[in-house]
Amino acid sequence: MHKRGKLWSLWLVPAMLALIVGTAGFMLVGHEPSDDPKPLELGIEELRSQAAETRLIALHAQQDDLTRTFVREHARQLEKKMRASLAGAVDAGTKAHRPEETDKARNLAEASLTSLRQIAEKPDDAATLRAAAAATNRTTADLSRLLVTLRQAR
Repeated sequence: MHKRGKLWSLWLVPAMLALIVGTAGFMLVGHEPSDDPKPLELGIEELRSQAAETRLIALHAQQDDLTRTFVREHARQLEKKMRASLAGAVDAGTKAHRPEETDKARNLAEASLTSLRQIAEKPDDAATLRAAAAATNRTTADLSRLLVTLRQAR
């Protein structure tokens, strides 16, 4: 019985070491950057959607369809989501080795974030809402063009 236990332990230790080394190797290979632009495209699509949502908030707030508190709080929440989406898009763009498209997406998202901050600060100011709606309309169109360019480059 003792010999069988010793034989078992002699076999088990190298097997565990091989498993650990294999797992570490897999994790290192799995973390290599990918040249696939698809995650960047998805990130830009998400930013475009959030820019369009910003425009809708501004338009409905202009028409007094939404309460001041709702507009302010929704703009703040959307700003947090957009910042997270921007970080994801920048990360995906870096991994895809697409610095030009990543910089364009960052600049456009920053413009939408500026509009969101203005909406949150002055949720009942007609001039601010009108300017934010116009700016995010342009941003949405620019993000759409960026997506088309990125997809054509594939």
